[in-house]
Amino acid sequence: MLETNRLMIRKMTKEDAPFVLSILNTDYANKYNATENVNEAIIWKMIEQTISYVIILKNIKEPIGIIGVERDYLRYNMKSVSMTYFIHKDFSGYGYMTEALKEVIYDIFTRLDRKIISLRISKENERSIKLAKRLSFHYDGMIRMGTRKEDGTIYDDLLYSLTKNDFEENIEI
Repeated sequence: MLETNRLMIRKMTKEDAPFVLSILNTDYANKYNATENVNEAIIWKMIEQTISYVIILKNIKEPIGIIGVERDYLRYNMKSVSMTYFIHKDFSGYGYMTEALKEVIYDIFTRLDRKIISLRISKENERSIKLAKRLSFHYDGMIRMGTRKEDGTIYDDLLYSLTKNDFEENIEI
């Protein structure tokens, strides 16, 4: 389990499926996300195939967000991972995700011994872009027409990366 002043961050379990569904199956989470509504079977598969975390706010002892860490399909033969993150809309804007990501990123670079982390963010998702920049992620480029939602909406995706060296030089834990 990882811990910050305000948060506990633990590995996701199958028991977390109802909470994860309550976040992922919302208009707020899916505004820039191409995935359709998910069910428990998809969540269980995600738990088995990725390193997924639940963010718990200490003062209310309730989960408020999730972070997923999985194989980085953009890089070949590198010690890299790709990250996704979602927070419940009622807890957005309070710095919780920044706090949680700093801790998870530190864990990825130390315990998991990875050298680089990738993010893929919809060009329209300004809040997530600001968060990536706040955490010293480097803008690597854009995938034009990178995501097509089921309703036909097409987004360009921005690619960001963070190396272990960049993190150590720019972010305090």
